[in-house]
Order: sequence, then structure tokens, then C-alpha cells
Amino acid sequence: MRFILLIILLFLFSSLSKNPTLTVEIIGIKNTEGLIEIGLYNKASDFPSTTKQYRVQRVKVTAPKTTVVFKDIPVGVYGISIYHDKNEDKECNLNWIGYPTEGFCFSNNFKPFLSAPKFKDVRFVVKADKTIQIKMLNQ
Repeated sequence: MRFILLIILLFLFSSLSKNPTLTVEIIGIKNTEGLIEIGLYNKASDFPSTTKQYRVQRVKVTAPKTTVVFKDIPVGVYGISIYHDKNEDKECNLNWIGYPTEGFCFSNNFKPFLSAPKFKDVRFVVKADKTIQIKMLNQ
């Protein structure tokens, strides 16, 4: 009986210390070609590099709204950068002046003007399970 009680207590304590889940809903996707890449950043110095994300997911686009879930995210400050990789070449293609030719967006629905955003523009806090919605730009 003590063994069963110990197992139950361990299970309860482990579920109480579980890190939050971050759900990202990307809306406003105009076509279902290619993939969406979602970069989750936890350091200002790494943002918006496409090689230094804290976590990254690439998902197939199947609808105008795509949902991505990041499980077990430690409590902290994060930023998100997303691009729609229509041609699946694993990069956000740019025109001759450096502006993306594929859809893109950032957390806080930040709309950049003449330069990439800074981490302070896109940061948000995760303290518990959280859902955020981000609208795709440049479609």
C-alpha cells in the first residue's frame, strides 16, 4: 500500500513541475504550397538567425490556419520568427533589397519597417500554458 501511495505522490509532483506548452496559431496563410518554419528564440543575441533558434519546427501547410505546439517550454521570455517556405528550399527568399519574397511574420504581430525586428519588438513571456495567434504578412 505504501508503494502505491508513493507512486501516486511521485506522479502528482512530477505533473505539478511540468513546464508549460506554447501553442502558436498562424493565420492568414493564402496558399497551401510548401512548409511553414517556426523559430522559437529565448536569447536576444540569437534573434532572428535561422540557425540559432532555441527550437524550430517545419510543418506542411494544409489550410489557411496552421497550429504548431511547443511542449515542455521552460518559463521565460521568448520571441518567434516564421516564414512560409513555398518552394521548400529551407530559406526565406529575399528580393534584391533584402525584403522577403515569401510570407513571414513575427510574434506580437510585429510589422517591420525597413529592417528586421529586434528581439524586444517580438518578445513575450511564458509563465503557464499559452496560446498566441500570429498573422502571416507578405502573402
